Amino acid sequence: MAIEEFVTDVADDTYDVVFSVETLQHLHPDVDWAFEELARIVDDLLITVENEGGDPGEVNYVDDNVPLYYRDWNAVFTDCGLTEVDSIDGKRDTVRIFQVPE
Repeated sequence: MAIEEFVTDVADDTYDVVFSVETLQHLHPDVDWAFEELARIVDDLLITVENEGGDPGEVNYVDDNVPLYYRDWNAVFTDCGLTEVDSIDGKRDTVRIFQVPE
């Protein structure tokens, strides 16, 4: 099931931790609302490991057919009310840890 289909049926604060590795970067901008849903269903921490190698709004293609949409993940999830508490830049991906404010 696509993540945008899954999250709409999940109750608020269901998961202590939500963890995404190179998944969110493939969501089309038409479903950016799914990021707010992820913030809604997490009770404590949201951890993302996503590619940040391009300019936000730019699209690249993996294997010539899988779109990769670059975003400013800090802005995406702080705009959803989460607080970034740590980030680690990797060679290709950036790990970001967001917390639900108490």
